[in-house]
Amino acid sequence: MWRANKKRLLVLTELDKHGIDLHTVRCPACDDEVETVDHALFYCKNSVEIWSKVSEWWGLTVPTQFGANIAFGEDTSITVSSLGGKIWQAVRCTCRYLLWKNRNKIVFKKVVGRLR
Repeated sequence: MWRANKKRLLVLTELDKHGIDLHTVRCPACDDEVETVDHALFYCKNSVEIWSKVSEWWGLTVPTQFGANIAFGEDTSITVSSLGGKIWQAVRCTCRYLLWKNRNKIVFKKVVGRLR
């Protein structure tokens, strides 16, 4: 998660910046946009679907394109108790981890671009 927080995940745009010749830098999961860290973890159709479900589960009203500030815990408009805050942090980390793991499954195992 440290790499995600620092925007240092090896998404296609980052690999391209470092001179690695790629066929495309479009998102392997949705093929709609260029793959950046924010797109992979927050704005991709698959990611938005998961974050929307998690937000609903937590009873949060979150815009569809809520962004990294909420998922990384930098949004102060979401308040939960101390214990709830720790659980919410664990949920956010778990979601990011599973979204990244799913993205890698799509890239490296050529799984069709849907959450599994």
